[in-house]
Amino acid sequence: MENRKRNKLDIMEMKKKKQTMLLFRELSDTRCQIAKEHDSEVNSNQTILEWYQQNNRFIDAPCAGKGDCGRCKIRFMSEAPIPQEKEKRLLKETELRMGVRLACVTKMQNDAHFEVIGDLFETEKIVVPVEETWQEKVEIDEREQLGIALDIGTTTLAMSLVRLSSGKCIKTVTAVNHQRSYGADVISRIQAENSGKGLELQECILKDIWNMLLEMLQLTGIKSGQIKKFAIAGNTTMCHLLLGYSCEGLGKAPFRPANLSLIKITTAELFKKLAFWIKTNAVYSNLNAEVVILPGISAFVGADIVAGMYACDMDLSEKTHMLLDIGTNGEMVIGNKDGFLVTATAAGPVFEGGNISCGMPAVKGSVSHVQCVSGFSGDGEKEFVWNCEMIGIEQQSEEMPKGICGSGLIDLAAALWKEGLIDENGTLIEKFFETGVLIKGLKITQADIRELQMGKAAIRAGIEILRQKMIPECIFLAGGFGTELDIDAANVIGLIPKGIDNDVFLKGNTSLLGLQKFLTDENAQMRVKNIVKLSEEIMLAEEGNFEEKYILFMQFLL
Repeated sequence: MENRKRNKLDIMEMKKKKQTMLLFRELSDTRCQIAKEHDSEVNSNQTILEWYQQNNRFIDAPCAGKGDCGRCKIRFMSEAPIPQEKEKRLLKETELRMGVRLACVTKMQNDAHFEVIGDLFETEKIVVPVEETWQEKVEIDEREQLGIALDIGTTTLAMSLVRLSSGKCIKTVTAVNHQRSYGADVISRIQAENSGKGLELQECILKDIWNMLLEMLQLTGIKSGQIKKFAIAGNTTMCHLLLGYSCEGLGKAPFRPANLSLIKITTAELFKKLAFWIKTNAVYSNLNAEVVILPGISAFVGADIVAGMYACDMDLSEKTHMLLDIGTNGEMVIGNKDGFLVTATAAGPVFEGGNISCGMPAVKGSVSHVQCVSGFSGDGEKEFVWNCEMIGIEQQSEEMPKGICGSGLIDLAAALWKEGLIDENGTLIEKFFETGVLIKGLKITQADIRELQMGKAAIRAGIEILRQKMIPECIFLAGGFGTELDIDAANVIGLIPKGIDNDVFLKGNTSLLGLQKFLTDENAQMRVKNIVKLSEEIMLAEEGNFEEKYILFMQFLL
């Protein structure tokens, strides 16, 4: 009876996913594909994922097609191929019976009939009101000049519409960076570019930007001709891929970027790779704006950090501040107007939901906060009740979460430690070691906790190395992750040092804030160039005690 009930729930969930997919076909360009209708010749040695990448279509593949994550799901309409060992390991028995396979291991065939299932949150977009005076209908004079601020994150893109007359932000939209089809981290994308996929990666990010721009126009009712300026930042790899630069120098020592300078181009030059399919679009023909891509500092510390330093006025302050952007690359800065030390540590994508079995970016439906409410059953055995807060979902809603994002994972790890479900080494107690902990339908495994430990150890070790060189008077926590992070939970797991709770300030997406400010500040270009000039990079791997600190901070409660 229980198995039949579970199977029925699985079928209902699959139907729900299919219905949801239909809603997002236009925005994501991820649609049911019939092989005989394919745009390019089918190579029987190609996997379906490789074919999609070649044709600039999206299937989520955070592991870059290694067969480790199980995200690139497709469902065959007719007879499915025999499942391979990786598919048996990563897919549920119910999914296998329903013809679900992985695009990264399944070969493309001319007579294959399948649809993309994937993880549907990857195609969703959230609209975030960022002005207290925001009303559902924006009143913008058709003669008013506007600017676009665009932060290109490895996982998430954020675009703001700004009034050039006042510098006020009207609206912000976010979306997933669909380059995830080539891997969740910058290393995977550097490898993809170096293997000849640079054009596909460039077109992928340009399509994302174009679709976000179209959505912004639709939501606000403005005309593309009103947009006079674009300000763009991202880490060094993201900027290279946007501009079509070679990433060869980013993937090996001595790690020399192709270009770190401030770049000025036009929107026509920015979107020229897409001109063949948008040239007849009225939005494109009326769009005539200056585009500025902010300068970077090094291969590992990019324009997004420069924008964040500028947003926080670190270059004007006599006080010593630390800026932490806790994301895939873990960039860090310490200093003041007299100079900065900058560095980056390979935290991996864990803080953005990557490499976590039920992880996802901080988009609608993801768990952003977790609280444990414990109780006792009749026989005295402790039970655990979990309260979860989800992004974009009312607290009273009965809707189940789609996954857990970085801030939710931090909360959960802290709760597991407080409740005695993990020890100081991060090991789950015997009862949950094999099965994992089930929270609102999401399973957190021992492997997930290990991923978190490695990420937080890399960040904390970097913090301590910088603190040995300068003592910060306060810490600015940046990035989308920094918007939701619970400082107490971060203290509990040892991500943030104890005793400085009152000196840690959540600044949110400082890159985006800096870009918004950049659009209307007449001294902006001079200041960001000066920030780069004042910055000195240190390599953590060359610091004698980094490895020792990394091992130490794998533990909890430090």
